[in-house]
Amino acid sequence: MIEVEKDFILSEEAERRLAAVATSVTEKQLRDVYYDTPDFAWTTRDHWLRSRNGVFELKIRTRAQSTGAVSQYQEIENEDDIRKTLRISVQGTLSEDLRTAGFVEVCDCETQRTEYRVGAFVVDVDRASFAGTSFVFQTAEIELMVEHPEDVAEAEKRILEFAPIHGFREPPTQRGKVLSYIAHEKPEHFQALVASGADVF
Repeated sequence: MIEVEKDFILSEEAERRLAAVATSVTEKQLRDVYYDTPDFAWTTRDHWLRSRNGVFELKIRTRAQSTGAVSQYQEIENEDDIRKTLRISVQGTLSEDLRTAGFVEVCDCETQRTEYRVGAFVVDVDRASFAGTSFVFQTAEIELMVEHPEDVAEAEKRILEFAPIHGFREPPTQRGKVLSYIAHEKPEHFQALVASGADVF
């Protein structure tokens, strides 16, 4: 599956209007721990490995059939496939083998998420804090899932049409919570991302 997504700003009033038309509303508490090597070998390739509430997922940025207006990620949730992609051998648990392979934590984030479903759209309103810092972040992300690369452009179009109807506004930058944290708190990592040509603005 390919996740097509874009971050926006959503006012409290617009969020109340969204809740009124949503087919479901769910509250979640998430803990995301992101990993990379000390030289940022994988995030500089737009490979984002995280453990969400103890379950690993690797998100790989894709650009097939895209206008560039929104972000798209291939999501890999099978641990064997994650190991294969990151070239990690099996000795113990994935957490143990990441440490053996030299991976370290680069972000530890607690998020209060309100998830709204409106038809095929999922809207995640996140209020996030980060371990060891006073940095906080809030965003609203509109997502559509598609099966095939040729469906991405249509999903982008639908997201960009959906947003203004429901009161979403474009943020000053297109960074999500993790990139915003890295830009604010970890300048060496952020500069490595910039030098790699990663989409950080």
